[in-house]
Amino acid sequence: TSLVNFRVEAEPPGKASIVSTSGGVQTPYTNTERIPKPSLIYGRVQGEKAPGMLYDYSVSIKKFEVTVGNFTTKTIIGNRISDLAAAQADVDAAGPGTAVNFTILEATKQDGDLITPTTVDKFSLTIK
Repeated sequence: TSLVNFRVEAEPPGKASIVSTSGGVQTPYTNTERIPKPSLIYGRVQGEKAPGMLYDYSVSIKKFEVTVGNFTTKTIIGNRISDLAAAQADVDAAGPGTAVNFTILEATKQDGDLITPTTVDKFSLTIK
C-alpha cells in the first residue's frame, strides 16, 4: 500500500434562483433574468448545490435580504417575498425594468440526515 495525501476543502457557494409554480409547471428564474411580478412575489427563493459538486444534497433558504430598486433593503425570514408585507409592497410599487437584488443571509444544506450551514451567492432579477 502507499500513502496518498489529499485535502478536503469547503464547497464553493451555491447558486440561487426563484422558482415559480403555475399549473403544476415549475419555472426557475436565475441571475439577471426578467421575472413577472406575481412570480417574484409568490415564487420560492431556492438554493442549488454549487456547480461541479459530485454528490447530491439539497439547499434550503431560511433568511434573505431583498432590495427592490431604490427602496430600503428588507430582511425576510422565510423563502418568499410574500413572507413580508413591506417587501411585497415594494414589488407592487416598482415598475417594469426595476432591478431586484437578493442577498442570502442564512441557508442550510441537507445531506442525508446531516444539516449544516452553507453559503449561497447573491443574485439579481429584473421586473418584467
